[in-house]
Amino acid sequence: MRNVHVRQFVRAVAVAFVALTVQATSGAGTHQITIQNFDYTPFELRIQAGDTVTWINTDPFGHNTVSDTGVWASNNLARGQSFSYRFDTPGVYPYYCSYHPSMRATVVVAAVAVELRLFLPAVSGPVL
Repeated sequence: MRNVHVRQFVRAVAVAFVALTVQATSGAGTHQITIQNFDYTPFELRIQAGDTVTWINTDPFGHNTVSDTGVWASNNLARGQSFSYRFDTPGVYPYYCSYHPSMRATVVVAAVAVELRLFLPAVSGPVL
């Protein structure tokens, strides 16, 4: 009788491993950074890979946004203009305004969250 329960348990575990699924949580969020008073707000933005950031210039002066590592560089942004960039790779992205180099900020991109689900079939009777 004990062997029957052990076989049921082993079968249930085998089925559970086959039924293991991995689902990635979609990033695809949108975030805004305001350029105002010669500053980027927020100073540090934390997002997930796949998210898009939009910089909007509200200053009466022209600004831009340039990645320290050359990943992106916007054109001149006059008041009311915006620039968007999608971050697909996790990492830390410092950036600045090439017209006003003291204007600096950072986007921190986290890996997309992964959700693991383990589906265990019902087993009747004692397992061991």
